Amino acid sequence: MKFKLNRTGKKLDVPDHVLRISGLSDDPALEIHAFDGAIVITKAQMTAMDIITLTGALQNLSADLHVHLAKACGKCDECGLCAAFDEDDEKIILPPHILEEAGLPPGCKLTADVDEDGNISVFEAGYEHDLSDVPASLLDCFREAGVCMTELEERLMTDDIVYGGKYCAGEF
Repeated sequence: MKFKLNRTGKKLDVPDHVLRISGLSDDPALEIHAFDGAIVITKAQMTAMDIITLTGALQNLSADLHVHLAKACGKCDECGLCAAFDEDDEKIILPPHILEEAGLPPGCKLTADVDEDGNISVFEAGYEHDLSDVPASLLDCFREAGVCMTELEERLMTDDIVYGGKYCAGEF
């Protein structure tokens, strides 16, 4: 089940009915697992079945979110761009002293361009994420499901909101 929580100040209060539904209301000790973009509250002590139930629920949430993202990107319409993407394309990596000399932050995403004389220019990409940041196994799943790689990369590069707020994913 999904509930909306509004933070008040710097504190996050979990309503009693949410704790009851999750089976955590009577547990004196809980653990909070913090991830980038998520918090998971679990029992501090779990049986084997507790772990199996929890991991199954987390897998279902993961699958639901992947389906939502696939819907946001839509099906590939055989434009040719999706087929042209190769996850084996390597990232451009330069030594730290070159980045420093160019005034670029360490670990920044780089892109390259070739001019009419064949000169290659390397510069900061101007975006944080692209398909090269997506695990290969997940890319394979999206590709096999017919997700448009061009749309997925566009959403990654522009940091589009694809979940929550006014956004509603389309059909897939």
